Amino acid sequence: MLATKSVTSSTVLVAFFVVLKVACIFYIQRYMSGFHQRQYSFIGDDYPLAWPISEPAPVLVAVEPTTHYQMNGTEADEEWAAMFPNRGIVYLGERSRPFSISMVHQLRCLDILRAATASAQGLDEATRSSDLSRHCLNYLRQALLCRSDITLDSVLGKPANAYPDTYQCRDWDHVYREMRRNQAEHLL
Repeated sequence: MLATKSVTSSTVLVAFFVVLKVACIFYIQRYMSGFHQRQYSFIGDDYPLAWPISEPAPVLVAVEPTTHYQMNGTEADEEWAAMFPNRGIVYLGERSRPFSISMVHQLRCLDILRAATASAQGLDEATRSSDLSRHCLNYLRQALLCRSDITLDSVLGKPANAYPDTYQCRDWDHVYREMRRNQAEHLL
């Protein structure tokens, strides 16, 4: 009789923990799905930290020399200016609030430093920058693309918490496609 009671108690206890575990799984799923579906007004500081696009796959990219995106010259200026459609601005919310994603913002800053350096050194079409400076500029450009940071940077003024502590890296081709899709929707 004691053995039967012990088996029954053990069965009830195991069943209780199984039900508890299943309930926890459902609760966590429900909590997480609600967490990702938060709605934002995109007014003031009410916007997500990162652009809410689908998660791009990680990619491996070899950093290679290129004849594009040089330090100076008309062709270099045109290539850097044409790197992003509509200056890389995306529009979010019902009022189409403009944002620059960090990847674009960082590359624009790199372009500004490139142009300022070329100007300060008096470089023109005929003057070639060194192999090392071309390598470094290309390396930094590709490193920024490799990170493909989609953290949202407000173009309407910088809030106090504009610089997050952590970043996620993404495939920049996916970011470009989403940027073009977003602009097609908002710039009819």
